[in-house]
Amino acid sequence: MGFKCPLLTPNDWDGQFGSSDLIKTAIGKINVLGLSTLYGNDSFTDYDVNEDDEMDLVVVVVRNATQLHGGKDKGGGTIFTYIDLPIKMSDGSYYPANGTYQCVGDDDQSIFYNGVLIHELSHFLFGDNEQHTSGGAAWMSENGITFFGTQGGYGIMGGGNSGLTSCNGYERWRMHWKSETFNTTGEYIAANNQVSDISQEDGSRTFLLRDFVTTGDAIRIKLPYKDQNGLNQYIWLENHKVESEQSIDFLLYSIKPPATQNCRPRGKSGIYAYYQIGKDILSGYEDDVRPHEQADNLKIISAEGNFEVTRSDFPIICIGSGTGSAYTTVNPNLFLGVNDVIKVGYENMANETEIMYDDFRFGWKRITPEYTTDSIPHLMDDREPFRGNGVINTTSNPPTVNTYTYYNSTNGSSITPLNPTQNTRSIYLSGLSISYNRQGNDDYEVSISWGDYEVDKEVRWCGNIVHNEKLYLVESAKVTLDQSKTPEQKYRDPVSGEFALPTIFTCNSGSYLYMNEESRIQLKEKSTMLLKSGSVVYISDDASITVENGCILKLNPVQRSLSKMQDN
Repeated sequence: MGFKCPLLTPNDWDGQFGSSDLIKTAIGKINVLGLSTLYGNDSFTDYDVNEDDEMDLVVVVVRNATQLHGGKDKGGGTIFTYIDLPIKMSDGSYYPANGTYQCVGDDDQSIFYNGVLIHELSHFLFGDNEQHTSGGAAWMSENGITFFGTQGGYGIMGGGNSGLTSCNGYERWRMHWKSETFNTTGEYIAANNQVSDISQEDGSRTFLLRDFVTTGDAIRIKLPYKDQNGLNQYIWLENHKVESEQSIDFLLYSIKPPATQNCRPRGKSGIYAYYQIGKDILSGYEDDVRPHEQADNLKIISAEGNFEVTRSDFPIICIGSGTGSAYTTVNPNLFLGVNDVIKVGYENMANETEIMYDDFRFGWKRITPEYTTDSIPHLMDDREPFRGNGVINTTSNPPTVNTYTYYNSTNGSSITPLNPTQNTRSIYLSGLSISYNRQGNDDYEVSISWGDYEVDKEVRWCGNIVHNEKLYLVESAKVTLDQSKTPEQKYRDPVSGEFALPTIFTCNSGSYLYMNEESRIQLKEKSTMLLKSGSVVYISDDASITVENGCILKLNPVQRSLSKMQDN
């Protein structure tokens, strides 16, 4: 809810003091004028859910404490404490029923809001460090993460590598937080008071996304396929009106108006999207609700798209100092490429056979043919949200397919894979399409459909691609099956020569592939196209499948699966 915290100075004490002295002094500061919060939650009833005439919980979080002054070292854990001093509210003064006290570090809080206080408070709600995500996962300190490298993003369980300072819909859903004003559906995921937690079985749906911070509006789409033992994957969509929200929703380290510094823009309004991997059980045994070795289970879907990159170093000129990594985009890699907020793995030498923890870096600068930005793009920037009007589907960049997972941990500099049978290591095509249209008040109308099977442009696909439904290549469309250059595994593959497997495109039984006139499929870099029994492929006049040297087109078993279209 956002408190206007009192500032304590050395004049507030004399000599050595302990936690009790600090707590009493802080409450004394509050009691001069009474509790004042950003959104007016100043009444005692806001903090007495069980109606026992005591405040349910008061958490005292401090910075810069020491054992001598404050009784806790920086980063010190939580202690439960008795608070025997009433707190002045708008409707009287009341005692807390329970209290805690902790020191969360010593970073400078005077210039930039960095969310660390709220983050540390949130550990009371979500759990230990294995619940970190959205920029909060410190790879070296976790028991296991979800992806090959850590992710940025946004949310209260993020941390130093978070983008927006607000929470996200996934966190609200896990905590059962919903507005009784804007959501009366009885469910925890809704948009414009309609249940918006949907899957392919729900068919086409249209929703209105209002401002997320105000209403809690969000859409969650369950993706239709996963590997046999893989976890469920979802796409979340939220409308963050960053440009009008002045108190909570803005980019980390940005300068609020009217300050003149503009190194780190505040951010742009629009639809922010991300994947959720697993962790979709809300009640039951603790190991089910808070499973181990699954930290960092959210992954931003950036409107900038996914690319392969090269890396170089440059002097940091925005926030901080020293040397940072600059990434230059090379090729679009719709399914397996990286975006701004992904920690990128990049081998130091061409003859290395194993990629290491130290080979991963966040990008401090992004260079594309169209623009260059050095305002800490790994903390998200103005180009992350989907804005205006557009469509996201299988052929867009980014696409609506699922993502790879690679559960792993680190020990020193070495990366250790975990639970490989739980990974999803295939990309599943489907007809999922998401169209968005901005309304006059910056709300967004979002339509979800499941029958968009058309390829109407040139696309480059990499990975283990599985085709179960339909695919129509219109005139002059081209699909290039190519080798991914983005690291996706610990060891260099002996066949591809990369830290990624060769591409294979499998048409499963029951799938349908239609190639219109002059459409093309090209196999490059040891790629394979596998047509399984029961799949149907039609190739029109002047359409072609080109198999380069070292690539394979395989019919399994041998069958009449390739058919020439007859004249009408």
